[in-house]
Amino acid sequence: MHPRRIRVILPLPLDRSLAGNVRLISIRARLKPGISPEQSAAEMQTIHGRLAKQYPRMYPPDKFTVGVYSLIGNGTRSFRSTLYILLSAVGFLLLIACGNAANLLLARATARQKEIWRSATNRGSA
Repeated sequence: MHPRRIRVILPLPLDRSLAGNVRLISIRARLKPGISPEQSAAEMQTIHGRLAKQYPRMYPPDKFTVGVYSLIGNGTRSFRSTLYILLSAVGFLLLIACGNAANLLLARATARQKEIWRSATNRGSA
């Protein structure tokens, strides 16, 4: 099913027996067009407040926090240097491949130089 056609989002089911052991729940989502990260963070804080009031044992305010972060900024911070090294390696391999293709074309053109000269001057195959 195409992701844009999904209209129902179900809550993440948590096993109540694990509630005391859960340290981190990371959820990645795309913001609705026209919604700023600040608006999303405010809505998440409202939901957090409701959960803390309804389930104080499961969601203690001192241990359970919510936040909205940019995936571009925070999602790649820990391995950004690795991504740059990988990008550099791919660029270098592309440069080598282009150099090899140019060399092959130059070698072919050099080998056919006499044939091209004869064709251009209409001398035939003599």
